[in-house]
Amino acid sequence: MKLQTRHTTSHSPVRRRNKDQKSWALKLYILVYLLVVVLTVFAVANYRIDLNSKISELQRLSNRAKQEIYELERDIQALKNSRENLSSWANVRYCINKYNLPFRASEPGQIRMLTIKSHRNIPMAVSRQYEEKTLTWQQR
Repeated sequence: MKLQTRHTTSHSPVRRRNKDQKSWALKLYILVYLLVVVLTVFAVANYRIDLNSKISELQRLSNRAKQEIYELERDIQALKNSRENLSSWANVRYCINKYNLPFRASEPGQIRMLTIKSHRNIPMAVSRQYEEKTLTWQQR
């Protein structure tokens, strides 16, 4: 058996990598990838916490505004009741007697007739019955 030899000119020895050995570039890539994933998870968690705090603050403000609206509506209703009580005939008569006010009956020229015509979309049979309404209004 005859061996043939070949002469190669290589100045550096050829190194082959094992499957267990990784290059430093690949290790850097994996490190950067993991860092980006961890930062993304941290950013999402931080955004979620910030969003929840803003939502709870808006909910507190909304509840405060609803409470204020409720109190204002209650005050408005109390003022309406007070106005109605003060303008009732019993209270007016009491004030007349209390302060001895000289009131007299109204004169015929102070009485006015008010006519309201209704042009609503109602059936003809009903509209003929209620076409003209006459109200009397007496000034005091």
